[in-house]
Amino acid sequence: MILGLHDVKSLIGIGSPKREIVRIAQECDVDLIVLGGHGLHGLDYILGSTADGVLHRAKCDVLIVRMGE
Repeated sequence: MILGLHDVKSLIGIGSPKREIVRIAQECDVDLIVLGGHGLHGLDYILGSTADGVLHRAKCDVLIVRMGE
């Protein structure tokens, strides 16, 4: 049990994080991807490049939680 959740599955992907997150989400037919967002500049400053990439590629809902400093 992780954080009080039952039947939690952990997966490891090798490659571009944004592409692997989206690929695994599609393969596992997930309903929601939850990511922490932070970055350095431009739109990446708001979301982070991985979060931005997942947001624009995913076919399911994506929840991005702003990370503190």
